[in-house]
Amino acid sequence: MTVYMFLQDNIQQQHCKHKKYVKAVLPGVKFTGMSCGTKPKSMSRAKQWTDEVENLYRFQQAGYRDEMEYRQIKQLEIDWWPETGFVKKLQRRDNTYYYYNRKRECEDKEVHKVKMYAY
Repeated sequence: MTVYMFLQDNIQQQHCKHKKYVKAVLPGVKFTGMSCGTKPKSMSRAKQWTDEVENLYRFQQAGYRDEMEYRQIKQLEIDWWPETGFVKKLQRRDNTYYYYNRKRECEDKEVHKVKMYAY
């Protein structure tokens, strides 16, 4: 079962443009919206600071909407600070890296700039 799930996830990531072909070859494979570059349905701005807002701020500073978009584009493992759960390091689109501190980096005056997406 694990091998099948791994195969299913791999096919979804690599053949998003060829859904009909993959469905014909492997009829049991179901495509979820998250695997094929799903676009958000709505966007709102953060009103107050939270841990989630902090991480979104870090992803957006690096040029991504959120963790989901980062994983789809870069397909890299994300480094997290174990003490706080905040993002530690991100690779930008131009392949340079942003390194973040353990502590909060999104100041109160920056909170309203953070975009929160709903899928």
